[in-house]
Amino acid sequence: MTPAVRISIGIVAVTISLLFATDWLLEIFPDPYAPALKERQELSESLAIQYSTLVTADRLSDMQLAMESVVDQMPDVLSMSLEKTNGDSVAITTQHSNLWETPENGQSTPTNVLIPIYEGSAEWGVLQVKFANLPFDGFLGLLTTPLYKLVAVMAAVGFIVYLLYLTRTLRYLDPSAVVPSRVRAALDQLVEGVFILDHKRQIVLVNSSFAGQVGLSPDALLGVDPSGLPWLKNDGDQQSNDFPWELALEKGERVTDQKIRLQSPVHGTRLFTANVSPIIDGGGKQRGALASFNDVSELQRVNTGLKVTLNNLEKAHDEVRKKNEELFQLATIDTLTECLNRRAFFEKLELEFELAKRDDLKLSVVMADIDHFKSINDEFGHSTGDVVIKEMAKSLSESVGPNDCVGRYGGEEFCMLLVGSDETQAMAISNRARRDFESLFGNENSVTKGRVVTASFGLSEISYGAKNVTEILNQADLALYESKNNNRNCVTDWNDIETDRKKAG
Repeated sequence: MTPAVRISIGIVAVTISLLFATDWLLEIFPDPYAPALKERQELSESLAIQYSTLVTADRLSDMQLAMESVVDQMPDVLSMSLEKTNGDSVAITTQHSNLWETPENGQSTPTNVLIPIYEGSAEWGVLQVKFANLPFDGFLGLLTTPLYKLVAVMAAVGFIVYLLYLTRTLRYLDPSAVVPSRVRAALDQLVEGVFILDHKRQIVLVNSSFAGQVGLSPDALLGVDPSGLPWLKNDGDQQSNDFPWELALEKGERVTDQKIRLQSPVHGTRLFTANVSPIIDGGGKQRGALASFNDVSELQRVNTGLKVTLNNLEKAHDEVRKKNEELFQLATIDTLTECLNRRAFFEKLELEFELAKRDDLKLSVVMADIDHFKSINDEFGHSTGDVVIKEMAKSLSESVGPNDCVGRYGGEEFCMLLVGSDETQAMAISNRARRDFESLFGNENSVTKGRVVTASFGLSEISYGAKNVTEILNQADLALYESKNNNRNCVTDWNDIETDRKKAG
């Protein structure tokens, strides 16, 4: 509630109090109930005389007709009943039993009247008269009386008039006049722009730094809503609606490090970080907000340059990474078969061989060679020979598992490293690859136009006693040589050769 509203309410209360006091002292407005009460009193006295006369004249039969006539002709009289002092009913109108409310202590009320009936000087009975409610009955009825109509009009119209007058009057007061000059001087020494808002979001105090950034004098900014200044969104296109001081005033919380742009007529577009704190009085009520603005335009420019440099470095790094990957491919992958080249295969074999030795794991090595490959080149040309070599590499690669690898050992010769496979598993893998390779040729649609192409294999397993990579490769190579001597297109286990040699020796 603003001070103008509170003052207006106070003045209205004083005005209403004066109206009531004046009416009480001078009786300017008559009692709204007096005419109705006087009329009912006169009617009651008339009925008492009339019915007492009828009782004295012993004309009780005429009372019922007289009572019904009164009820019909007088709107204020709702019902009537005549009872003797002993409680016997002599006459009663319709609905009287439902409408009648017996007054407390036998005293009449404005709506329930008891009229004694006399026979001579002795009380004969009582006449009960039910009247309608008085005019202006209840609180809402009271508001329709002249006095309360005047009070209501004075309260409503007076509040509006007082509020408009006070609002215009308070606007001419200078809030900064109550701020000591040393406080304003201290604020002017700050590099950051600072302003203080009241609860209406109007500037009541501003330092010279902020005024200079906006391009206006401090006096010109007093009473101005800062939201109307040329603030911009981060894209610089349109005025923003989510200003930090509005958030602080709405939520009653501090807003820190919020970026906001200003289109300054002096310095162009400037970027600020705004910090706003609500101002709370001793009673816990919010009175306004204190906002400070730090110009970070130069820092933003430097950061933008650094981001551009960083992006360029990242692009260069990506290019280097791609080149390294390409070099790695060239250094480790055979371009024709996409298998490991000889050097990369040896590195892989040495690593897996040492792990198998250390952890007592299974490991097999298989040497494979295409049979009569030279005659294929001579008969069909080197391009066909390259196709045969690629099909050989494909058959081997599709036969091994995900932990195994295939390397091109040289020319038409390949080597398979089977991690975790013993000689039985290695024999099965080798035979599957041999049959798959052989099935690719031998028909008229193949590159060799019906000529059958086969391959020979030789294997060795780490449990055969090889002490190093060279030794296990030599064992597999000797087994391959044995396959070549045994009509080719077969798989030979080095252990079988060694067993036969021992038997022969």
